[in-house]
Amino acid sequence: LAEIVGATGSVTGIDWDAENISFARRQAEKIGLSQVSFQEADLRNWESQPDTYDFAYGRFLLTHLADPGALCRKIYEMLKPGGRILLEDIDFTGHFCYPACQAFDDYVALYTAAVQQKGADPNIGPRLPIIARQAGFKEIQFNVVQPVFKTGEGKQMSSLTLENIADTLIRNQLASSKTVEACLAELRAFEQDENTLISLPRIFQVWAVK
Repeated sequence: LAEIVGATGSVTGIDWDAENISFARRQAEKIGLSQVSFQEADLRNWESQPDTYDFAYGRFLLTHLADPGALCRKIYEMLKPGGRILLEDIDFTGHFCYPACQAFDDYVALYTAAVQQKGADPNIGPRLPIIARQAGFKEIQFNVVQPVFKTGEGKQMSSLTLENIADTLIRNQLASSKTVEACLAELRAFEQDENTLISLPRIFQVWAVK
C-alpha cells in the first residue's frame, strides 16, 4: 500500500501484536518506505477523526472479533466520503487436504473450537458482504480465493497455527498436551510428504465504497 500511494501519500499500519509491529517496521525501513507508520493498538479502541482515510484494508481481522460489525462501522466512520474498504477473511469450513488425514481434521476442529469459545467466527468469510452492507457501505463486491500447496512454507501453515494456539487449547481444556503433540507430529509428517496437498482456509475478499 505504501508503494501504491507514493511519496505524497501516507499509510498507517495497526496491529495489537508488538512482534508484528516490530517486524513490519524493520521491513519498511529495509526497503526505504518513509511514508508508512505503525502503531501497536487494538483497532476497536483506536481513536481517529472521522472522514480521515481514503482506503482501509483488513486481513484476517474480523474472524477474531465477537462483534465484527462494530469494527466495520467504526472503519466506515473513519473513511472519507467515497473512501473504499477491502476486507479479506476466512471460511475455515473450506480448509482441506488430500488425501484424508485425521490429524488435519483434528486440527481444523480444534482451531474452530478455540475461536468459537471466545465468541468469534472462524467461518466469517461468507458474512462479509452482509457485515459491510449493515455498516453502511455500498457498491459491495466480492471474490473467493484459495491457495493450495504441494510443498513450501504455505503448506506448513496448519502445523504452525496449531503450534501457536497449543497453549490456548490446553489452558482452556479443549485438548491435552499429549493430544496436541501427537496431532502436531502427524500433521508435520503429512506436510513433508510431497504426495499430499494442503490448502489455506477459503478466503473471501470483499470491497465496497462509503
